[in-house]
Amino acid sequence: MSCASRNSSASARAKAAAKKAVLEAETAALKRLHSIEEEEIRLRQCKDALKLETEMAKAKAEEF
Repeated sequence: MSCASRNSSASARAKAAAKKAVLEAETAALKRLHSIEEEEIRLRQCKDALKLETEMAKAKAEEF
């Protein structure tokens, strides 16, 4: 194998390793983002439930 061929192979491996690292970082970031979005949905559901409970309590209190 010639020196130029070895350098080319090493360069291709380095580029592939860099691309893999970028993809792994993007995957990790997307997983964190999805986790945050799921938590936001859960909190919004809790907030909506609390609003309904509050309205029910108000309506019940107004009956008296």
